[in-house]
Amino acid sequence: MKHLKKFSFIFKLVVVWFIAMSCMWFPYMDEARVQLFDPLLGVPKNLWHFGYTINHLGGEPTIYSNSLNMMYPDENIQEWKKIIGNVITDEDIIFLVYESTLEEVEKLKDGNIYYYNLFADIIEESEMDEVIEYLIYAKKVESVLSPDDQYYWEYTVNTSEVEKHINIGKKIINTIDDTMIKQRYAYQLIVLYRYVEKYEEAIKLYNDFFKTIPQNEQSIIKYWAMSHVAYCYKAEGEELKSDLMFLDVFYYSDAKKLYSYQTYSSENIKKNLKKLSPEQYYAYLVTTNIQNPGRVLNVLEELAEKNPHHQTLKLLINREVNKIENWLFTEKYSEMTVMYDTNFNYEKDLIYAKDFIDFVKNLSTLDNTQSAYYELVLSYLYYCVNDISNSEKYLSMAKNKMKNIDEIEQYHRINILIETAKTSSLDNIYVQKIAKSFEVFSVLNEEQINDSKIFQSLIQSGFVHFHNKGQHHIAALYLAKATSLNGFWNTCWHFSDPMFYLDKYASIEEVEKFMNINEKFDKNPLENYLLKDYKYDKNRYLDLIGTMYLRQDNFETALSYFEQIPVNYWKESAYSYEIETSPFSNTNHPYYDCHTNKMYTNKAYFVTKMIEILDEYEKATGNEKGKLALKIGNAYFNMSYYGDAWIYVCFGKSANGGRLMSTSFNTTVNENYTKCTNALKYYDEAIKYLEDKDFKAEAYFFAAYAYKNANTHIFSENNTDSYYSGGFDYNYDEFTNIYTEDFKLNLPESFKSYKSSCDF
Repeated sequence: MKHLKKFSFIFKLVVVWFIAMSCMWFPYMDEARVQLFDPLLGVPKNLWHFGYTINHLGGEPTIYSNSLNMMYPDENIQEWKKIIGNVITDEDIIFLVYESTLEEVEKLKDGNIYYYNLFADIIEESEMDEVIEYLIYAKKVESVLSPDDQYYWEYTVNTSEVEKHINIGKKIINTIDDTMIKQRYAYQLIVLYRYVEKYEEAIKLYNDFFKTIPQNEQSIIKYWAMSHVAYCYKAEGEELKSDLMFLDVFYYSDAKKLYSYQTYSSENIKKNLKKLSPEQYYAYLVTTNIQNPGRVLNVLEELAEKNPHHQTLKLLINREVNKIENWLFTEKYSEMTVMYDTNFNYEKDLIYAKDFIDFVKNLSTLDNTQSAYYELVLSYLYYCVNDISNSEKYLSMAKNKMKNIDEIEQYHRINILIETAKTSSLDNIYVQKIAKSFEVFSVLNEEQINDSKIFQSLIQSGFVHFHNKGQHHIAALYLAKATSLNGFWNTCWHFSDPMFYLDKYASIEEVEKFMNINEKFDKNPLENYLLKDYKYDKNRYLDLIGTMYLRQDNFETALSYFEQIPVNYWKESAYSYEIETSPFSNTNHPYYDCHTNKMYTNKAYFVTKMIEILDEYEKATGNEKGKLALKIGNAYFNMSYYGDAWIYVCFGKSANGGRLMSTSFNTTVNENYTKCTNALKYYDEAIKYLEDKDFKAEAYFFAAYAYKNANTHIFSENNTDSYYSGGFDYNYDEFTNIYTEDFKLNLPESFKSYKSSCDF
């Protein structure tokens, strides 16, 4: 039965994983959510499982990802300190209780340890034989229930070995004097009974033993044992007793909260609320709301009234803060739809945030030992509702009261947000204040920072702020920092590099400002910090500015930038194949010879030739002028979305139109790019001046082909930065190609020949 349950769990996990992968549900989940407030601030580590997240499997919110990290139960560690003495460290206890092998613990009995551990030293020197014997027994039970050499899904419990250890434990427990150690033996026996499905024995031992221990002598192990007994009641079909016990476990034990939450059913409890003790009712309120994606202020008010000091209250407060920032900021910062709030309404959420501020202010007066925590919460909430004055006030109040690194980090995050909100440029005062706060993060573990969703959101907030202020070169500095962070593509509208962002939004002057900041030696502290890990390539930005001038048909100025770039720069780029044909030929000709026309070009060469041909065109007359107009028309067609030299004016293109023009990877360049306006202008000139019938037919054909593309591709007007936007639809309805009609009328034989080879 046990293996069937395990197989069922693994099967569900695998199936859900495949569904998630096949549907490609990221980044529209937790990755896109803005998170600037630490969900675990002031929360005991054994409650970290319940931090706010909007990831889901099967439509339900999941446990916070930190639950995947191994965390030793702090309540057990602290109780060992009470038994042995506070002089021992957590690390000493963790090693001896959790990480040591049976062989290493057995050496304590012989007084022959070969490692330094203060816990081991004390129990050996003080001849605490009962403690040593218990640790050995616990290690043996552990080896029987979870052997090191087998995966848990392959393991079958050795019933005879379990029975053997039950008998040993029953004999030992009656010889133990220390009440705390005795309770631990009772716990081990209850676990063993459960594993061999002797549920009645487990329940009887719990009732006979733990219920008789005076309150002041009870160990936290009582609630660990209770979690197993609750399981036994459930297995025996006594659902209500089981669920009531799980509520007690949830209320009193941090380490078993997650297990209790996942195992008990609230359905039985709902029908029997009058039978609940105050503690059980408190746990019921928490468990039924701990993953509620909506507003739960009314529940928090009831919980605070019953017990304003309970450790789960901070967790629920943090979850509510994370919800509020998600509702108010995610769509504003990332343009992603806010997840898990079916009644999303910005104005109502803003009102709710203000009501929540009042609740936290009232609650803070009941617990003056946690004033820094509440002041940081209030400071951030005031920032969320754009009350910068009050945000500053409460941040200042928290400044000299912070007790740990988590509070210090949150303080500096809020400081960065406030100072950024107050400025629109990199003035000296702003730089100095912000740089000091960023220094705090620079001394932390770099990998931890790079993986931090909170830090990513912090950089994102700076990016969005300066973008909204129209300071695109400063926004690009924050984007440069974002590119060094893991998962950065979820952070700043999915731009993979500042160059693409500047290409879409910035003026030429702003691009030059960004270049100057990168190239100057006397960067200010903030510029240094944001650009520290950015791999700046000057040639890319020279290419960008030259391209921006090229789009404006300012060929001379474009050339002055392209000439500064090494001649092989474009050949070595990812788009080198796009510049292997002459830009002055049109590959759509039915008799086009790709080998005859194959040649390596680059932007500098192209612009140089374009200047020459345009100059010749102005001076030419008659048939020669028509030939030059045909070349120029081809060049402009190739620089459109439909041509082969689109790379001259655009840094990205999708074959089906997705991510085109209005997304991170492509940019609206000019009218010719989608409508072939310049191409058609010069094709008209070619048709007008050409006397040679074959060349004139080419001009008609190319004009008809360009006109067809320009009028049948309907590009999206959606100019947002959503992950998938842009694209086009085809429109062939009621479309008349004026060039096809003229071609057929004026050159019927040539038209017939072209029509037999291709559709235009």
